[in-house]
Amino acid sequence: MDEVIDLLQSLMEQAGELADELSEEEMVQVLTLFQEAIQLIQEQEAEIGIGIGGGSGFNIPPSAHESSNVNGFYYDPDSQELKVQFHGPYPQAEGPVYSYAGVPEYIFNILERGRVSPNTSGQNRYHAWHRGVTPSLGASVNALLKAGGFAYQRLS
Repeated sequence: MDEVIDLLQSLMEQAGELADELSEEEMVQVLTLFQEAIQLIQEQEAEIGIGIGGGSGFNIPPSAHESSNVNGFYYDPDSQELKVQFHGPYPQAEGPVYSYAGVPEYIFNILERGRVSPNTSGQNRYHAWHRGVTPSLGASVNALLKAGGFAYQRLS
């Protein structure tokens, strides 16, 4: 699978070099083919339990809310460990996983609902966010986990 991803990346670089020579319609066709290929890879990897780029192996469920930076999270109330998976290099792909220790269940419940609103408005390739509007998983992670001082470590 890594070979396929490497090939796609190489082809994307070549397409970028040819961009000046391609019409807008041809470039849209090329990008559509890349998007379809990436989606196919993601579907195949999901079937075998990994994510694009090798996968985390943590099987973290996706969040119920769209987010500009959080893919999903898993909470173990017995150990009070919260695992958060952020977006990867491709839209909706698995990214790095962080483990936060000693997180009380009520913090997880607030996070799960995205109840902390962002202080800014903006947009990235994953999602738009608006100042003061909830749910916001990214703002909740920042306010509750990062600013909350919970011990963490990167797992993948």
